[in-house]
Amino acid sequence: MRDLTVYRTEDPAVIAAYDAAQDAIAAYKQEIGETLERLGVGHLAPLGTTGHRPGRFAGLGADGACPDGWRYNTRCSCLTPDLRKAAGKAAAKALDAVRYPGDPRDALAGMPSELLVPGRWLTCGVESMGGALYVTWAADAGALGSAVDLALWQHVRLSEYYAAVERAEEAEAAGGDPA
Repeated sequence: MRDLTVYRTEDPAVIAAYDAAQDAIAAYKQEIGETLERLGVGHLAPLGTTGHRPGRFAGLGADGACPDGWRYNTRCSCLTPDLRKAAGKAAAKALDAVRYPGDPRDALAGMPSELLVPGRWLTCGVESMGGALYVTWAADAGALGSAVDLALWQHVRLSEYYAAVERAEEAEAAGGDPA
């Protein structure tokens, strides 16, 4: 049993949809940064979550004094607006007005963004290399069952995937376009 399964697509519509979703996340992060600047806490590092909501604003890095209207949240180990204070309510309202565009993996037509396999909840990894998108799963292809549309996605041998990774790394080291 392999512990990694890789799929590739070169479908322009799938790639364009994923790129647009990535651009939406970048715009969201920029707008969050601008909102934090307006709130006067832009000098603190914003923290995003991973896994369930990649790129989503979770709070601020707790590396110093806590700004007015913010508190240390032990659940996420970061600073979040303190809803018991007026400044915290205003900060929460301003940040909530910035809409999270969603997980870019949800834009992958024919590919689930998450999957329940026996005993585990999985999310996929996505990389753009050489004009193609590669999706990796920490499970064998049998565990994925029929969840992947093989009309859009091609199952890739690990040797092919690692060769693509090496080519992308070499292109990046040479100053070329790693995509």
